[in-house]
Amino acid sequence: MAVDLGAQHHITLEDLIEKIVHALDHSEPFGLTRWADSSNTAMKFWNADIKDPGPEGPIVFQYRGARLTYAYYPEYAPVFLHGAQTCDVLGTFVDDIWAKQIMDTLPLDLTGKPLVMAWCNKFLHARREYVEQVFERPWRTALVGNRMPEFQGWLAEHFPKLEIVQVGIAKDWPDVAQAIEEFEVTRPELVLASAGWFTSCFIGAARDLGAVAISCGHLPDWWMMDPIHAAPNTEFPRGIEGAMQHYAAHYPEKLELMLPVRDIILEAK
Repeated sequence: MAVDLGAQHHITLEDLIEKIVHALDHSEPFGLTRWADSSNTAMKFWNADIKDPGPEGPIVFQYRGARLTYAYYPEYAPVFLHGAQTCDVLGTFVDDIWAKQIMDTLPLDLTGKPLVMAWCNKFLHARREYVEQVFERPWRTALVGNRMPEFQGWLAEHFPKLEIVQVGIAKDWPDVAQAIEEFEVTRPELVLASAGWFTSCFIGAARDLGAVAISCGHLPDWWMMDPIHAAPNTEFPRGIEGAMQHYAAHYPEKLELMLPVRDIILEAK
């Protein structure tokens, strides 16, 4: 069956936040992962016959010091797909042609799965209820991704209630596999993943163990490198109006660009 990424399958940011907050409040497993360009780049090799020229094989994908070598691809790919298949909400762009072309070649069934705008991670931090529930509660938290060792210190300073029980990197598949094994020991309640094409692997594995696992994309970069313009909403009220006040305070030059986003993904159904 062809994958359908139509707008009718996409939920609002309101819906997504409600699902995340409910899962945390009720200690229920939940996974949010996102299918972006790196997913397409990695998964296009699913049916490829690549000859291995050396002990590690060719690099499937490389970005900012991280890579995926083809020698690890047979272990990596099923774990990635498991994360995409079992997540509770999948971030995609509406009718993304490239993603549909790749997904249609994979053993992936998205029938009935709620979708959300792929860039949802860019807007979640403007919602007071999201920041309050995710970052201002004493969750046993695992941070996975190559910026997470630095981000751990930033979070400890700004959100000291979080109990960081694990920090893992994702330079290549062995790092990811090790961090996933450590989930069994640390048993996090909350997992924040910023690991590119490895993120879905973390999301699926953490969800299997009962955690709430969230793909946060470049969030560590935004919060550490641009703390004024990318600040989390810790001062304005909950809801859409509070988010717009946050945008007006921190993104005044871009407020007009945010208004269409409000109409598309911020308003509740």
